[in-house]
Parts: sequence; C-alpha cells; structure tokens
Amino acid sequence: MKKTILLIILIILAPKTILGQYRLQSNVDIAQFNNIDQEKVFIHYNDNFLLSGEYLYYKMYCLNAIDHSPSKISKIGYVELVGRNKKTVFKHKIRLNEGLGQGDFFIPGNLETGNYKLIGYTNWMRNSGVDSFFITDIVIVNPYKELPTESNKTSANIIYHTTIDSANINTQREDTNSIKIVLPRKIYNKRALVKLNITNQTLNQNTNLSVSVRKKYPITTPFNNDKSINIKKAPKNNLSKKIDETIFLPELRGELISGKIINNTNKQVVANQNISLSIRGTTGTTKISQSNKNGVFYFNLDNRNRSNKIEFSLLDNQNDTNQIILDTSKINTNTLKYLDIDLAHNLNKVIEKRSTYNQIENVFFEEKLDSLIRFTSTIPIYKIYDENYNLDDFTRFNTLEETIVEIIANVLVKKRKGQYKIQIRENNHFFIDSDDEPLCLVDNILVENSSDLFNYDVKKIQNIGISRSEYYIGPKKYQGIFSIKTKESDYTNQQNTNTSIKISLDGPIPLKEYYFQDYSKSTAANKTHIADFRQQLLWLPNFNLKENNSIEFYTSDNTGTFEIAVEGFSLNGDAISLKEYIYIE
Repeated sequence: MKKTILLIILIILAPKTILGQYRLQSNVDIAQFNNIDQEKVFIHYNDNFLLSGEYLYYKMYCLNAIDHSPSKISKIGYVELVGRNKKTVFKHKIRLNEGLGQGDFFIPGNLETGNYKLIGYTNWMRNSGVDSFFITDIVIVNPYKELPTESNKTSANIIYHTTIDSANINTQREDTNSIKIVLPRKIYNKRALVKLNITNQTLNQNTNLSVSVRKKYPITTPFNNDKSINIKKAPKNNLSKKIDETIFLPELRGELISGKIINNTNKQVVANQNISLSIRGTTGTTKISQSNKNGVFYFNLDNRNRSNKIEFSLLDNQNDTNQIILDTSKINTNTLKYLDIDLAHNLNKVIEKRSTYNQIENVFFEEKLDSLIRFTSTIPIYKIYDENYNLDDFTRFNTLEETIVEIIANVLVKKRKGQYKIQIRENNHFFIDSDDEPLCLVDNILVENSSDLFNYDVKKIQNIGISRSEYYIGPKKYQGIFSIKTKESDYTNQQNTNTSIKISLDGPIPLKEYYFQDYSKSTAANKTHIADFRQQLLWLPNFNLKENNSIEFYTSDNTGTFEIAVEGFSLNGDAISLKEYIYIE
C-alpha cells in the first residue's frame, strides 16, 4: 500500500474554506435556508471591570431572534475574548442545552491592561455577519505590570468615586414583569447568611435565570453592563442569498467538523473518498464520512467530555497526493474598535487592595474548588463487545499473533508477503469471505492496516474486545470488530506515520457546579482558619424560577456594597433584568 501523505491546512493557506459551510445549489436550498429562524445571543457576565487574578463568569442565552424564546437550532455556541491587537485571549466552545450554556475564565497575569471585547455567537449567526453577534466591552487591569499612562488617542476614562450613591442600597434599581428581589434587610455582618426570594407574579412557565452577587466598586467606565431587556427582537429572516453562495450551517446535533479533500497535484477536489475521525480515550469515538461531489466532508460530534486529540485518516486511498484541508472557525475581528484606557490616579490604592484580596483568595484555591458536572455518555453499539479478554487472566505470550491463536477462538491471523491480516468469523458461520475485514481499533483510534498492530509490544495490551456481527460505520462495512485497549494509551502507528494526522481541537468546555461557601454550624468550625475575602459571593448560572424562588449565600470578610444582579428570559421570550444591593459591615 502506498503511503498517503495527509496535510492539515489551516485557513491561512486555504482562505476560501470556512467551518461548516454549504454552497446553495438551487432555489429549493434558498427557500429552506429562509425558513430557518435566525438566532441572537445574550451573555450575562459578572463584571466589566476585572483584575488579573479574578474570574470572568458568564452565562450564554441563545435565542430565537424573532420572539426571544430559547433557540432550538444550535447545540454549540462560541464565546471569545479578543484584545485590541485582534488576538484571541480565549475561545470557548459552549454546549447549549435548550439554548443555555455557561463558562468561566481566569484572568491570567500576562495580559496587558486595556479594553477587551467579549463576543458571543453561533455558527448559524455568522450568516448575518459580525454585526449580529453579542459584542461588549471589558476592562482588564493588570496590577502586576506597569499601568498605561495617559494617551492623546481617543480614550476611556476610568473614574473612581469615593462613595456609592446611597440610593443603590435603599431602593431596588430595576424590576421587570412584576418579578422582584425581596430581602429581609439590606445590611449584614461578615460571614452572615443572606436569604432572598425572587417573587414571580406573572410568569407561569419555567424561567431559567442567572444570578451574580459581587462587590460593587464606585468605579465609572464608559462601558455599561449589558441587560437582557436591551436585546431587540428581529423580524423574520430576510437575508438575501443567491445560488452558488455559501452559508454557514447550524450545529444542530453537536460539534460540526468539516473540511475538503483535494488532489495536491492538480488541485481538483476528490469525491467519494472515505475519511475517518478518531478520538482516543475511554470517552473516545470513531466515525467515518465520505466526501461529496465537491470534495467536502462533515463530522458531527456529540461527545460531552471528549479528548482534544483527534486523528484523521484517508481510507481505501490509492493516491498519495490526496490531502485533507480542515476548515477553521476564525471570525473577522478587523471591524472591532477599541479605546485606550486612562485610569484615575486615586484608583491605585483601590486596585492594590483588591489585588491583595485576590492573592489571598488564590492562596486558598485548593480549599474552594469548583466541581465538574459529569455526564453519562451513550455507548456506541460498536463499543459493546460480544467477548472481552483481559490478557492478565491468561498466560502471556510474546506476540499478538500467538495471543490471538492461543486465546481467542474463531479469529484468524493470516500472513502474506510480510503483511498480517485479521479476520473474525461471525457466530455460527464457518466460512468467511476473503475480502471481509474487521474494524480494528486501538484505544478507540481506527487502524486501517491491521498489520500495524503486530509491531506493538503485546505486553502493553490490557484487553482485547471482539464483536462478530456485521457493522456499518458511516459508509463503510466491517465484518466484526477487533478492539485493543492498551495499559498506557501510548499506541502510535510505527510503520505508516504518514497515513494519519493528529491535531489538537478543543471540545466544549465542561460544565461546573461552582463552589458554595458554607458557614452553617456544622461546617463553621472547619472554616475559621481560612481567609475569606471573596469579591464574588455567588455565581449561580442556572436558577429555575418555577422550581424554587429562594436563594441563599454567605457574605465574606470583604466589606462594602454588593450588587445582586439577575438576568434571563422566560420560555415565551420575556426578558428579566433585576438588581438589588446589600451592604456588609
């Protein structure tokens, strides 16, 4: 078999190839495109003025653009933080459940003080352009680096006031739809329990909200915190598209990974070429797709907790000049406009004190860990084996060939011209077609040439799984499955390293259950030695108003005014935006 050279070419080398695109080929395609509602995104975030050493928390609401009900289209959203140099600080892929997703980002100490853009969108929204995205301004101050001096350019003045308007404490600032935050009092001691209720007089259906309780500093920036009530509803899809135009596809079932196969010699697309995608690990998977007449292939991934190591391989390929071009998802940030940041001189002491509190909190990081929310993944049928052989339960042999012959019945090993071939007999069938071959996997990575397995040290193999039925994985048929699980997940294709390409591609970030500081009697004795200067008293990204209307949290040793901010949308698209204030003395 000829070696296949697979080249992964990013958008820099292939600018006409974009993530999840489809070329409209007829008026029917255009009509179908126009019949799908557009989307909007709103992001509730905890603060627009952050220091290095603090967390940016956010909740994504993906909405039907017409009525603001939760979108049923996209299952993946994207959140990015972009600096004025147009470089992306982070890009998170968010798994959306009924239009809702969440995430966080620790502000590192290597960022420059400045104006940053927080951007939220879906792949489907890219058809309407960057102007349709959720874009807001964030100020990040790095106290560990020299702060910027005053600039002659257009600047954003960050002003520190000595006090906060007392009206913020004594009156509720906002309420919508007769939903209110009700507190028994406004002033609390350190490490005290705060109980509040959110009254709901008008909304009868489930309403998912996000709740932030954070210290309110008397700092004025030209950038206002965004509110759900400010998001405007859009008319019916009126985007004008023509035949042969390309559109961005919605990620209806999970992550959409796409690309194109071309012949590197004549630059022509390669149609009907089988290609595999494999993800290593216990939650890994193997999928097979086939390029269409335009050489384009697609993979849909629904793994909740997948590895970011992905391997692509061309299958049944006889042309060593074929190559893979993977699509990219980079958005155009050239139109974003930034302001220089001018900090008032009297902010220095405030920043220094706040940074000190952050450093103390980070010292006790191990005591206040968040928890990852685990999901039970559906096991693909091809990973449920008829027979499992733990090799430690048997006599260990020196080679894989001896192991199969001596331990596993009705699995044949043939060797011709120095090449090995594995075949698996179906139950109650003695004869097997000479062309029938099983799906060979090692740690969920597809191995096209089974002969490669015989070069691996059999002592490193923990388990062999066998399935004897006929399987279709995408367009490919296999007679049985031969699956190896190694002890250290260290298998690499030693013989034909050019036949598969490995890349790193981040999946959706994991969901978290955020740490809850508890000073109840049962736990208070164990907490007295731990410093508590939290600025963020509570971040509750998923609060279901119908199931519960009460919220509890504990104050910290950080005194001053704290803002309670509640944002969200009802199932009917009604916006909820509430604010209340408490004082800790």
